[in-house]
Amino acid sequence: MKDLKAQVGKGYGSPTYGEIVEDCQSQYPASVRTADMQAAGSTAPSGSTGGGINDAAVLGIGALVVIGGFAVRKNTRPNPA
Repeated sequence: MKDLKAQVGKGYGSPTYGEIVEDCQSQYPASVRTADMQAAGSTAPSGSTGGGINDAAVLGIGALVVIGGFAVRKNTRPNPA
């Protein structure tokens, strides 16, 4: 938003930065914005399980990493002559 601040008021009939801020504040009062955002942040979508990765996926990925590490280690050893 700060990048575009320099462009405000440059065009013909463009509003000033102060006018834009005033319009936004009149349309969205601070008390409404705060209450709405708190309400939205405290609710979870219906059918939500909390998100994130489940334990089985973490264990599976960990097992693949360990197996891959052993395979790389085995293949990098010099062959006895």
